Amino acid sequence: MESTGDENLDEFLDQVRTKGVEPVSIDPYAGDHGIFGVETELTINGENFTGEVDYEVGDNGIKWYFLEVYLDEDDERKPVLDESSADEIDHLLFEYKPTEEEIQDTLEVLREAYKEAYN
Repeated sequence: MESTGDENLDEFLDQVRTKGVEPVSIDPYAGDHGIFGVETELTINGENFTGEVDYEVGDNGIKWYFLEVYLDEDDERKPVLDESSADEIDHLLFEYKPTEEEIQDTLEVLREAYKEAYN
């Protein structure tokens, strides 16, 4: 893995990978200590959606933002997102704010790795 230039962030990302979560689209200069995405599958109103949840390595722990879901033009699941709390950002891009319970497994890994790297 290429270094981010931040020893603690590198250690955190190594710990996360060791625990089975693969961070993608890492930006070490955003947020307090970096922002990265994790490909995630969520069930929203009974339908499965795969997208990327963005997480921030903050001064006080891990913060999460939105699941970004891109749909194909002919995707029949669009009405499900329209009826949920997801915001339509662009014609085929939605942002859905997952609850802590919906991303609990990933959060546990991230929080444990955070304690090992930052405490």
